[in-house]
Amino acid sequence: MSTFFSIGTQSNGRPRHSRKPWTKFVTQQNQHLVSEIGLDFLDKLLQFDHQARMTTREAMQHPYLEPIRRNLSQQELDKYGLVVDSSDAKTNSNVTRERSEHKERDEEMGEPKV
Repeated sequence: MSTFFSIGTQSNGRPRHSRKPWTKFVTQQNQHLVSEIGLDFLDKLLQFDHQARMTTREAMQHPYLEPIRRNLSQQELDKYGLVVDSSDAKTNSNVTRERSEHKERDEEMGEPKV
């Protein structure tokens, strides 16, 4: 019987390849499309470890999306619990509380831990 592992992982669940900095993928042809804040956003979204990966709320509050939040109405911001100033400490505590609530809910429902 053969053992099946996810593509790109070893039997211990770790990636087969070492981590490479995102800047390694920046070329002369695409450098005009790249920013430090964009690379930070990408890095936090594409974490192998799901516990280290940004939540949806954290992604929506990331400074990379600030121009989008500025164009939303106050009603839309309130609907999604967003603030225009992404450095708002209250938002950070809400994200931490939300993660804790989701974890507790999943444990109560017997959700498998991935």
